[in-house]
Amino acid sequence: MAQPYELIDVPGSEDLRILTVSKSIGMPTEKAIGSKTPWWMISIKGDKEILSSTVEGNSVYKNFAELYGFQIDVSREVSSDISNQLFTSAMIRHEDCIVLIPNGGYVAELENIMNSGKPIAKITIQGTGWYNNALKPFTTIAFDNCYIISITHDLDRAFIRFRVQDKTHTFFAHDQKGESSGQSICTVTLGDNKNTVEE
Repeated sequence: MAQPYELIDVPGSEDLRILTVSKSIGMPTEKAIGSKTPWWMISIKGDKEILSSTVEGNSVYKNFAELYGFQIDVSREVSSDISNQLFTSAMIRHEDCIVLIPNGGYVAELENIMNSGKPIAKITIQGTGWYNNALKPFTTIAFDNCYIISITHDLDRAFIRFRVQDKTHTFFAHDQKGESSGQSICTVTLGDNKNTVEE
């Protein structure tokens, strides 16, 4: 059986690879079974909802598109002098985010937004799963005030690289019966170099 994920190279970026949902099913096509609902989805909202989908039976995801893969790198730089435990020179760093999405007609609209230098109000990455016969998110990563840095067309896929101002990462916990059992939230405001964690 093939692994559900695979690493692929990012065009135009030396030594940069991102993890994507594998297209390989690992079994003969005539025996293949699958789901019409993607594991990972993305929504992009500017002056209006830019993306759309036809996820059957669930209007919650009508403004999402399938997300093939993404990369998010976050780090915290501190002073080389850690003996005093002050860390006063600490700085949170957030690299440009990269997402891989279907190369649909909306990519031209994203290109117009990039060329005009306008910010995108919100980009949301969402991981979904089935809990107690219901499709629910297990994690969301929401970015506010985003600027598209580059768009790379790769046949039927498009790599979108963007810079963010604020990020909120939410993890939704579920018990063995599929019922909600709380959530953890991490919010980063890069402009103010602030970080908060909630449980």
